[in-house]
Amino acid sequence: MTSTQAIPPAASPQPAFCQTFELRRSTASQPFEPGYTQRIAVKVIDFRGNEVVRVVGLDA
Repeated sequence: MTSTQAIPPAASPQPAFCQTFELRRSTASQPFEPGYTQRIAVKVIDFRGNEVVRVVGLDA
């Protein structure tokens, strides 16, 4: 007797770094506590892979 249902492969747990990467891969910022300098760096990458980094004061 044979079964026509496919047996799903055993799910392997993702390493912690993969889970962390997936959290960071979005267009929304993750919450954070600002440091004593009250500045953040904003990095934008467009669809062609061009990158721009700008340091912005949080009081602005």
